[in-house]
Amino acid sequence: MHHEMNSEAGEMEYVEQLAYRADPDYDEEGDMYGSRSLFVFERDYETMKFPFTRQQYLENTNIIDTVEAYGMDVERFWRAVQYIYFLNERKCVGVFMAFPPVGEQLRQAVEYFRRHRNVEWVLQARGKRKLMLFDPHALEVGAIEALLERHSQDLQYAGVDLNHGKTGYPLSVQRCHVAKLFLTLFELLDLPDGGTLSVRDGVSYNKLLLISRLIYLMRLTDTPSYLDDENALKACLRDYGDVEIRSFV
Repeated sequence: MHHEMNSEAGEMEYVEQLAYRADPDYDEEGDMYGSRSLFVFERDYETMKFPFTRQQYLENTNIIDTVEAYGMDVERFWRAVQYIYFLNERKCVGVFMAFPPVGEQLRQAVEYFRRHRNVEWVLQARGKRKLMLFDPHALEVGAIEALLERHSQDLQYAGVDLNHGKTGYPLSVQRCHVAKLFLTLFELLDLPDGGTLSVRDGVSYNKLLLISRLIYLMRLTDTPSYLDDENALKACLRDYGDVEIRSFV
C-alpha cells in the first residue's frame, strides 16, 4: 500500500490540535498564545532522531489497518506519533523535576492531618537538622485553610529541584503519559466507538490495543504482550495513570 505525503500545511493538523490541548503556553494574563513544543517540533522534526521510521510505521499493517478503519489520515497520524514521542522525551527524559505548587502541598498536608490525627510534623531544610513539631496544633490547620482560601493565587508558584540534576521518569510512567496523549488526540478527533464501525476481517477496532502497539513501536517497552492485547497497558494505566508529570525543560 502506498501512502502519499499530504501538503506541509495539512500534515501537522493532528499535531497542532494535540499541542494546543496537551501542551499550551500562557501569557501573564492567562491567555493561551501557542505551544513551545509545537514550535520546536515543526521547526526541527526533519532532523530529529526517533527509534522508529516512517517505513516501519507504514509496514505495520496492524497499526495502519486500525488507523484507516477509524478514518484517520495515515500521514497526519504519523506526524502525531512523532510528536507524541518527542513530547514524552521533552517532558519525561533528562529533565529537572518540579515540586507541586505550594498551595497543593499545603492542601495535601491538611487532608493527611484530618485522616491521621496522631502525627508529627517534620520540617527539614536541605543539609540542616530537622525541626520536629510534636504538637500538630503548632501548625494550626484552620489557619492553613484560611490561607489557602484567601491567598490561593499567591500559592501557585512551584520550585524546581536543581540539586539532583536532570533525571527521567520510569518507563512505566512514560507509557502512561504517552497513552493519555493518544487518548486525548482520539477525543479531539472525535473518533467513533469501535462497535459502530463496519467490521473488516482481521482489523482491530480496539483503541487501547492500537496505543499498546504504538508504545511498542516507540520502544517504550520490550514486552511482546503489548502487541497482542491491551491488558498490560490497562494494568500500567491502573497503577501509574494518576502520576502527574512535573518537569522543567
